[in-house]
Amino acid sequence: MKRITIALSLTMASLVSMAQINVFSGNNVGIGAGLTSSLSSLSINTTGVDYASLCLAPATTSPLKTRGLLVNNITSTTQNFVGIGTVFSNTNGSQSVLRGIWGYTCNPTAQAVGQAYGVIGTAGNCTTGYNFGVLGNIQGTNGGAAIYGYVGSSQPCTSINRDTIQYAGYFVGKVSIIGSLWVNGIQITSSDQKLKKNIAVLDSSDRIFMLTPKKYFYKTRKELISSNAITLAKSDTAKTTATIENETPDYTKKQHYGFIAQDLQKIYPDLVYTSGDGTLGVDYQGLIPIIIAQLKVMKQSQDQMQKQMDAKDARIEALEQALAKLTGKK
Repeated sequence: MKRITIALSLTMASLVSMAQINVFSGNNVGIGAGLTSSLSSLSINTTGVDYASLCLAPATTSPLKTRGLLVNNITSTTQNFVGIGTVFSNTNGSQSVLRGIWGYTCNPTAQAVGQAYGVIGTAGNCTTGYNFGVLGNIQGTNGGAAIYGYVGSSQPCTSINRDTIQYAGYFVGKVSIIGSLWVNGIQITSSDQKLKKNIAVLDSSDRIFMLTPKKYFYKTRKELISSNAITLAKSDTAKTTATIENETPDYTKKQHYGFIAQDLQKIYPDLVYTSGDGTLGVDYQGLIPIIIAQLKVMKQSQDQMQKQMDAKDARIEALEQALAKLTGKK
């Protein structure tokens, strides 16, 4: 028995020596060469951080292995599997920030190469309608959003406008959609007076009659790429010769009616915007008050003409009555 105990002790000592496992203050464990401390409960190839129970650093061999935690199981078809699962509950009412999964990928300065993704979700080939790359759900009774996206290095507001509504999605910044946007409901645009300044009555202008509505078809993705209407990243240049997924979406098969942005820009430049790649876009909703203002002018003109016609009719009727009296006709 003593021999077995000694053998096990020597084996453990050898494993600890080879793996370089160290236990530091607070019973924090560090695995890796040259570690002198561990701020996390368990840290691998790094000293960790005090706000993370588990902290892993990428390997330094080439090519770099940058997977922090990977769970792989493809043998069972009857169980629910979670690659990375976290459960936090803040019941003491403190000001702690709870993060289920936090993805942060950012260079300290802007680079001309490489790609950065905070969180990547890929899913497919399960029951139709139940494949979600990213699934967000909000619970409880307080306001918030299942998916919240904002542009910038700092959160633009301490809450979602201190709103008590629960949103499926909430975005602060420009949102770009390639394809069709389906709205099963109504589209609402913020128009509260408290959001506006320099408010003035819109003066109608006959410029609206200078607009020339057009009918047209949208180019397919293949046509856009071949005509350089959209710019591809260097890593995507192979798509110019390869088959393009969904290269002919439904909206490119139908005829559309509207305005050409370059034409509208000459008449109403405030209704035309430019995207990051130089593509022009139109604020069609902005045309509505202009049209209404012109309709009001036309209505006022029509009312004035109607008053003049009514006055003429009254004069004609008075003359007819006077003539009838002179001629003795009733």
